[in-house]
Amino acid sequence: MQFAVFKRGSTFGANGTYTPGTGAPATLAGAVVTSMLRDNRGNKYTLTVTVAPNNLDFTLSYLDTTGWTIGMAVIDLRIKWSASQIQYTQTDYVNVIEEVTTA
Repeated sequence: MQFAVFKRGSTFGANGTYTPGTGAPATLAGAVVTSMLRDNRGNKYTLTVTVAPNNLDFTLSYLDTTGWTIGMAVIDLRIKWSASQIQYTQTDYVNVIEEVTTA
């Protein structure tokens, strides 16, 4: 489990590296990777997932976070290798805090 603090209103960005589990493919090549952040009111935000050319590193991003609810949010990834092989990552936590400077 990972924990991060993020200031609402900023562009959200996070980097990660795929580490295959037992019996899982060695890289993300050919997989469809999706991710969502769910805030503490249950609102879900679909993140943009960009997989690097090495098929191991990835970036998550979301441009306009002004509508995100202050408080603890959860995030994970869904990796779909085929119709019958889907993997979910561990759930990580993001503490969304209020911005101070607004102008």
